[in-house]
Amino acid sequence: MTGTAIQLQADATLDLSGLPADSLVAGEVLVLCAPSIDLTGIPAGTDALRVDPGLDLRVYASAVLLDPGVTLSQITDPDASAGALFVIEGALSARIAELDEVAFSFLGCSAGMSWQMYPASEEGAPLAPVTPVLRTGSDGCPFLGELEVAWPRRLFTGTLHFVVLYADPCDLNKKGRPKIKLTPKASLDVRPYVEFFGQRDDGELESIWKVQNPSGSGDGFNVGFGAPTAQVSMLSGIEAAAWNFAGSAQCWQSVGLYAADLSFDPTGATPDTASPLAELSGAAACVPASQSDWSYPATYYDIPDVAAQSSVLHHAGVRWPAGDTVLWIGADSDGCDGELGALPGSSSFFSADAYATPAISFSAAHWMLKIDWR
Repeated sequence: MTGTAIQLQADATLDLSGLPADSLVAGEVLVLCAPSIDLTGIPAGTDALRVDPGLDLRVYASAVLLDPGVTLSQITDPDASAGALFVIEGALSARIAELDEVAFSFLGCSAGMSWQMYPASEEGAPLAPVTPVLRTGSDGCPFLGELEVAWPRRLFTGTLHFVVLYADPCDLNKKGRPKIKLTPKASLDVRPYVEFFGQRDDGELESIWKVQNPSGSGDGFNVGFGAPTAQVSMLSGIEAAAWNFAGSAQCWQSVGLYAADLSFDPTGATPDTASPLAELSGAAACVPASQSDWSYPATYYDIPDVAAQSSVLHHAGVRWPAGDTVLWIGADSDGCDGELGALPGSSSFFSADAYATPAISFSAAHWMLKIDWR
């Protein structure tokens, strides 16, 4: 197993016996946490647990089982420690956007340790506390303390550093009291929230649809995306979660990017297919044989670049050839429900008469059509 940050924990024994060299390799942080950790069957000199470039490898357990004569340092690189560690999103540095959930985690040497989080200077000096005094013992790991929050909008963007001030019961002063210590800093890069343009679903397919089967020559799906936000300068492609049940490539009648035809339909639901912003047909609008797109990236259509216009309501759309039985479009039944936020109502529409009449809203699902932009 490899990754930037790896954390393994168990309520009883964490069985890692017999691991070969480089079985668990982390880029920044590797943490094992359980009442008992079984590392038997790993000979000395086998670095089964490794962190590159040697940052933090932590083992928290009441009992660590090893082969006779083998020490923990002989099977880890760097040597494992059980000292306090503070991480954000499981690593020493993390990047989020405003409104994202973020997890702050403190790992101490024992259960019930007192800890408090502080913003810090570049040098790691603590400033004013931002949490009350908390205690370890969460999420099934007695040595772990966690705090999960949604980062507020307009609170702060840029890079912040945090440290934890804690009382260390595993290192007592001359009076027999826990020493007060600081963890090394962990950094959080907060990006501004960007109003999302170009996607009206959560990227996870639940069903596939077409207007009718077999298709009529006027059958089409379209998705309305509204006007581009200020961050969008160029519209460069369309992705369609397409399904093709044929053993050979099959082509749409057309795939295109359109402005809403407000003079024909003031609601903005109907694309102006007579004057496309960009449109593909023929071999440029095909779906590969046996294609089944479950999520993005999906079947990609490389349209000519179109300059984003903040005054234009944009649509992406596909139209079926007459008599088709094998081409379908994927759909998401619950809309944007994750990082993109919930969408009220519907932005998915269809037509059975080539948009000779206004497009018909469809609220039971969101067609998985996406505009790529830069």
